[in-house]
Amino acid sequence: MDDEERTTSFGLIRFASDFRKAAQATDKALSKEVANDWLAPIPALYLMGHSTELGFKAYLRHKGRDLNTLRRIGHNLETAYSKCKAAGILEICEFSKDELKAMGVLNDLYRTKMLNYIKTGSCRFPNWGTLESLNRELIKNVSLSIGYPGAPLA
Repeated sequence: MDDEERTTSFGLIRFASDFRKAAQATDKALSKEVANDWLAPIPALYLMGHSTELGFKAYLRHKGRDLNTLRRIGHNLETAYSKCKAAGILEICEFSKDELKAMGVLNDLYRTKMLNYIKTGSCRFPNWGTLESLNRELIKNVSLSIGYPGAPLA
């Protein structure tokens, strides 16, 4: 079995769901001193970005896109969203303008590896609650579409 056969929408959404849970656990564990839902620790943002990337790619795989198509998207969340939108994701998901804006801010950090390596200077961070909302909508509805039983309920 080669990578093309081994990489399934079911597997991708399972990983997306697991990375979502890890992002939430990381936020909870590292944010104990700060009681807010608007800013998350860097590792939680990275994990949420990876969950979102895998969620979009699971949808595309479910819609028949090959592995090379997914690889060409790379880690660009906005490109992944654009391809998903063209494939019909808005038939199963509803994202607000604020959620898409937060995803764009996260994308600027995620695709450039700024969440992996320290870069001096200032940068913008997305609202954590808004990111969580977008990711929940994505993972829940793609999970239901694929038939993955681990979809987040809330």
